[in-house]
Amino acid sequence: MHASQPRHLLPRSTSLRARIVRGAALILIVASGCAAPEPELADDAPGEWRRWRGPQGRGISQETGLPVSWTDEGESFRWRTWVPGAGNSSPVVSKGRVFLTTVYGEAEDDWNITWQRDELHRVVVAIDLASGELLWQTSVLQGIKGKVHHTNTRAAPSPVTDGKSVFVSFDGILAAVDFDGNLLWKQDVDPDYYAHAHYGVSTSPVVGKDKVFLMQDREEGDVPDKGWIAAFDKATGEEIWRDEWDYTCCSYTTPFLLEREDGTVELLRSSTNEVVAHDPETGTRLWTAEQQNTQPVPSLIIEGDLLCAPGAVHDRTLRVFRLAGSGTETVAEQLWATGTSVPKIPTPIFYRDRLFVLTDQRLLVAYEPETGDVIWQGRVSPGQYRPSLVAGDGKLYAVNQYGIVSVVDAEAPKFRMLSESSVGEGTQGATPAIADGCLLVRTQNHLVCVEDRSAPEAVAAAAG
Repeated sequence: MHASQPRHLLPRSTSLRARIVRGAALILIVASGCAAPEPELADDAPGEWRRWRGPQGRGISQETGLPVSWTDEGESFRWRTWVPGAGNSSPVVSKGRVFLTTVYGEAEDDWNITWQRDELHRVVVAIDLASGELLWQTSVLQGIKGKVHHTNTRAAPSPVTDGKSVFVSFDGILAAVDFDGNLLWKQDVDPDYYAHAHYGVSTSPVVGKDKVFLMQDREEGDVPDKGWIAAFDKATGEEIWRDEWDYTCCSYTTPFLLEREDGTVELLRSSTNEVVAHDPETGTRLWTAEQQNTQPVPSLIIEGDLLCAPGAVHDRTLRVFRLAGSGTETVAEQLWATGTSVPKIPTPIFYRDRLFVLTDQRLLVAYEPETGDVIWQGRVSPGQYRPSLVAGDGKLYAVNQYGIVSVVDAEAPKFRMLSESSVGEGTQGATPAIADGCLLVRTQNHLVCVEDRSAPEAVAAAAG
């Protein structure tokens, strides 16, 4: 199916939530006699999921009425849209639009054909959240396929948006497009990337105030080039600061911005053997916590003053720290650690006063966050797990390689599987997004919006 002809299993009807918002806006325009200014939305406003793992990178939605079970025949799908090419970046959402990245040789290529291409377009895609219509595609870069792991693609980093622009990372190129798909700027932030590429770039950009932050570690040991994290002006892409390190190979984690109790903001990253906090304005290192590992893939997560470093491909140890003090006086005290049931790829989640850890081999464990005591453990649907956990409405969502979504009760005293439902096609690592009552799951060739069809909003939307 051609990229301009997305597949829809349901009529292209606007959800009731979207109608109410648009109706209210129309009333304001009529009443004032002129166009009302577009309101500023907070990152955690309803319907917004602006970065990988959503608001603050926590993986948590505040929405209710989220789907529990469905079949792959489409009765619970708001839509199922074909996405050209191949990519395992995760969808992000803002102002009724879904953004994701992909790569292809030709716009008609599917996943399998893309893997046979030597020259690839790096593309940003926008999809209408209400209807699933593919709105536009913008090619940011065209070039060689490059070295990449067989489970990865050249479109692995997820986009990030500030509600006005969309920022994307491809193989050492950082770029910005507007919500209509116009290229705003493009910067070559890592000219030497291809010289040491091995598994493929995976770290997603992060945006805060007037800056975009990006990290790129080297992927081969004993190389002269350094790993780095840097800040770029989000209006122009010009570099503001950069911090480098020699102890490279290899971190694939995504940093996040942490607001401390005193109102200061820190940029946290996880690299081989350490957690580092930077001043986001200057790049200055504020504090460091040691963690003995190599090649971390799961990203850091935080809840209050508890920081979880989930481990790495080598030295599979999960650690939980308590942060005390602030700025350069911060002390990270290790509360507990475990070398069992540690994920290789999926990032854990703090939710409803528990720490949930999902291993690649389907074991889900609920811990008491401060002590490490196991509350319960159980096995989700058979298969390998690369996407990270997301949660909302008291439920955990875990997606495996076969496109089976295990929905688990996050508050039950014992492991309680609510459902095992298919999205109709295998997945390759994209973490779901949650917005406007939809669980957005990227499969190999589609983006699927699953909703609770029993909810009044969904019933009204389906009826048109």
